[in-house]
Amino acid sequence: AVEHKAFFAPFCRRFPRAEPVVPRSLWSWPLDLPLWALGIPARARRIAGRGELCGGELEFAVLDVSLGIAPFVEAAFYHKPSRTLLVTDTVVHVPVAPPSVLAVEDLEASGRDEFFVGTLNPRDGALIRERRLAGSARNVDPADLAPDAPAELAAAAARLGWQRMVRWVLFVAPESQLRPEKNFASLAARPLLVSPIVRELVFVRMKASLRAWVWDVCEWPFTSVVPAHFDAPVAAGPEDFRDAFAFAFGDEREEDKPADADVAALRKVSRFISGKIVYADADTKT
Repeated sequence: AVEHKAFFAPFCRRFPRAEPVVPRSLWSWPLDLPLWALGIPARARRIAGRGELCGGELEFAVLDVSLGIAPFVEAAFYHKPSRTLLVTDTVVHVPVAPPSVLAVEDLEASGRDEFFVGTLNPRDGALIRERRLAGSARNVDPADLAPDAPAELAAAAARLGWQRMVRWVLFVAPESQLRPEKNFASLAARPLLVSPIVRELVFVRMKASLRAWVWDVCEWPFTSVVPAHFDAPVAAGPEDFRDAFAFAFGDEREEDKPADADVAALRKVSRFISGKIVYADADTKT
């Protein structure tokens, strides 16, 4: 998306002697703008496949697969001196506690049973109405707070709000958000995981190319990973990275598979996309 590239041009201006690097098949959505319109200078180096930068200090491996109307592109970089892997969207790590950049008020709001919980999910909405009609304190969710709620309830709402935020971001339309604790705990327990959005809409359609790229990345002896989303740096190595893509290799543990109900909406979108896009991957049906 265009907003993902918004910071590139300011960095280029701030460091005019640096060599900008972009994948050869870089494009933008919803409008596929030329590089100059994105603020990327003409001196930018276009990369593809595998190679080195900065005199060998950085190595890269580019995943570039045609989706028919446009490619999916992800460049992974390995910084040798720090043994750090840099990625964008392919893997994330979900921290137990929310990052400090999130406002407490936003977390608490997500922890209340309001629009995004009760209205967007009819089943959740019915349960919320039943609980409120009961009028019993023990049936009132601790996250159903007034602005002047006690501090301990506000803290509980913030924790619940973070858990709900994570599931919205990863699944878009999960089955239920009333009690996300168990699913959130399983997500946060993993060193690295592939976002269900990317997994269901893209990666399940390009497993052959994905496997080859994962093996390329796993050749690097990294000890930490810096994704563009959620937490970073993450203490993780090649084995953790390979485990995150177990679904592409056919050996995913049952407990790591996303619940069918949570990815149902994503799979509906995926089926729609399948009828509109021809995937240039030899292993699209695996």
